Amino acid sequence: MNNTCLSACPLSYYSDVAATCQPCPPTCTACSMVSQRPLCSGCVNGTLIFSWDCVYECPANSSASGSYCVSLNCSELEGCLSCSGYRCLQCNSLYVLGSNYSCSYNLGASAVLSALSHVPVPFPFLIATLVVILLAFLLKHNYPKMFAPLFIYAVGGVLE
Repeated sequence: MNNTCLSACPLSYYSDVAATCQPCPPTCTACSMVSQRPLCSGCVNGTLIFSWDCVYECPANSSASGSYCVSLNCSELEGCLSCSGYRCLQCNSLYVLGSNYSCSYNLGASAVLSALSHVPVPFPFLIATLVVILLAFLLKHNYPKMFAPLFIYAVGGVLE
């Protein structure tokens, strides 16, 4: 833009590979460079964001939700829960959404704990496990001479 240095491009412009400000596509109010092309982050009135562009109507297999056309199936995008075409909007708990709108593995402890918290555990199994642990603890510490199966002593030893 007029050969002047700017810290950031003005609204409705994006910085290209050569770090020069280029105008966003006509239907975009704001955009940025992602994967070698402008990505619309805002659209003019009456249009919705789908994949990388602003569209007047949502394509087949997608529906309008807020300012996006949300795809009904995101199985093509690894780790993606919600998407707009090839643009992921929300990732599964073991993934993190990148600046290029794709999901990548996030194997941090909090991600693993979050994923494990969504694993359904049958309630009777949980109760039976707690009873075995409680019995093992009581038998090991209150009645050491009393006979108990060896696996209960092993579980009791883990609790110490």
